[in-house]
Amino acid sequence: MRPAHLITAGILAAVFAIPVSGQTTPPASGTAKPAAAAAAKPVAPADSAALASARIAFVNTEAFGDEKAGISRYVAALKSVEREFQPRQEGLLAMQARITSINNEVTKLNADRATAATIQSKMDESQRLQIELKRQSEDAQAAFTKRTDEVMNPIMQDIGRSLEQFATQRNITLLLDISKMAPAILSLNPASDLTAAFIAEYNKKNPAPPAP
Repeated sequence: MRPAHLITAGILAAVFAIPVSGQTTPPASGTAKPAAAAAAKPVAPADSAALASARIAFVNTEAFGDEKAGISRYVAALKSVEREFQPRQEGLLAMQARITSINNEVTKLNADRATAATIQSKMDESQRLQIELKRQSEDAQAAFTKRTDEVMNPIMQDIGRSLEQFATQRNITLLLDISKMAPAILSLNPASDLTAAFIAEYNKKNPAPPAP
């Protein structure tokens, strides 16, 4: 998924527990304990058959935002937010261009030895616009973040539920997000990567709405 957007990390966390055998039942109060029972009984190792039956697979959640091969509903939602904020973005770019133009004017006025009052007036205008640009940029970023959360969070939650169902249907014990742990992985069987299979299944069940 594209880092430029606040898309949340950690879609799925599935953990499984292996039962521990060999625990002892504490004696009733007041019952004398044999000397041999004074030491704690060692815990038996986990059943190797249980470990062997565990199935581990991976998905890459960053791929969900790929425009061509990702989750179409996810990509469409991101684009809808971008279109919504495009006019504001264009306004900020226009303001930045105006600041650059004024700064160039100041440079030329200095070269032409214009009056100090004229140069100062342009510098004051540039400073005022820079302050306004900073304020509007911060407001736009906050609004974009809020709107992105409103639009994307329901989709992310639905993807999370679908991932759980996807794993359960395939008897997968542990499904990991490889995009969050790639540096720690030393080897990986490509057959364990279910990203493309999940995306294809999700897109089939949840097609994106038509583009406006």
